[in-house]
Amino acid sequence: MDYYTGPVFEITVEKHEEIGSVAGGGRYDKLIELYGGKKTPATGISLGIDRIVKIMEKENMFGLPKSNTEVFIAPISDDMDNIAIRIAKTLRTRGIPSEKDIMGRKISEQLKYAYKKEIPYVVIVGRKEVENGLVVLRDMRKKKQRKVEISSLPTIFESLLN
Repeated sequence: MDYYTGPVFEITVEKHEEIGSVAGGGRYDKLIELYGGKKTPATGISLGIDRIVKIMEKENMFGLPKSNTEVFIAPISDDMDNIAIRIAKTLRTRGIPSEKDIMGRKISEQLKYAYKKEIPYVVIVGRKEVENGLVVLRDMRKKKQRKVEISSLPTIFESLLN
């Protein structure tokens, strides 16, 4: 802050003050000279792009387009990936538009993604359930879930989606 020689300012977004300032700057007439340049009056501003993007996301300014995916397959952990892939493949061969998480996100992030994309159903693939031939089927609209047999998924979705 010592390099400023005049007015200094900071910009925050009132509704999102917890994020901190999104821009700041001021007058620094001696800064260029300090670093070996000639005496030059100067004024500047810097923008916190990461913070601005965070606010824009919170305000839904990027809006994800609605997906035509009907079923999102959400593996709980990396060791459930192969089973999740098989489920997605089975559903796709039956003409049921399906998507599987490929980013290794936590289940809460996967559910947020499916909700934002307006995907109506999520199949949660967890170790304990799979050991018993089951998965959790979550209806994102009704916010209800139940355990179902993996082998019955195509039949269930054919009746739900027709």
